[in-house]
Amino acid sequence: MKLKELTVVKPAKHITVSKNEVQKTLMYCKTGQVEINCEDNSQLTIAQVVENNARLTTTFNIGKNAKVKHLIVMLNSTNSEAKTEFNLNGEYAEVKTGGAILCTNSGNVKLDLQVKHSAKNTVSLAGFYSALRGDSSLKVNGNTWIGKDASGSNAFFASHSLLLDKKSKAESIPGLEIEANEVKAGHAASTSKIPEEQLFYCQARGIASKEAEKLLTLAFLQRGSIPTEIEVDELIENKW
Repeated sequence: MKLKELTVVKPAKHITVSKNEVQKTLMYCKTGQVEINCEDNSQLTIAQVVENNARLTTTFNIGKNAKVKHLIVMLNSTNSEAKTEFNLNGEYAEVKTGGAILCTNSGNVKLDLQVKHSAKNTVSLAGFYSALRGDSSLKVNGNTWIGKDASGSNAFFASHSLLLDKKSKAESIPGLEIEANEVKAGHAASTSKIPEEQLFYCQARGIASKEAEKLLTLAFLQRGSIPTEIEVDELIENKW
């Protein structure tokens, strides 16, 4: 699904996706708070593009059998912060969330994710991919809570960062709190450089080193959109 297939909406304090409704939304976000209520059996696909120097807080309340696909995009976002909370309140509620984050120019970016499973058989899958250069920094917090009434739930959080210079730094802090039995939960985090063998492979086929770095980084960041099936390759390349 391409971004142009989504309906552009202005951020509002309160947004409701009604029972059985299907929405596909693109939101350009500055500083503010947004609450999105997804009623029973609704489906929401949403991409949030966070602008520079933004302080954004988004809360999702997800009802029974409601499905949410959420993508957050932070490209060249200088000194921006995004906090997202998913409340899985109804049985079989599901969220798949991903992120593509490019930090440059001494930027300081923070991403905070809170997922709360309060009902049985709920699902949360999160995968965030970031690339940093220009003495920039990123901090990602990912906390998942599975309450005592949320047996049968499935939760996974992943955050992977790519460092493109020696001065930039990234920190990922996953957390799990489980009070129920018979659940599946896990997390993964990594910080690395572009593998030398991948650069060599590109250069051996006539691709200059800078272009190879760009292509490999773009491919890495695009993985952040996989959970939502929203294509952001063109948007990322335009911000490079």
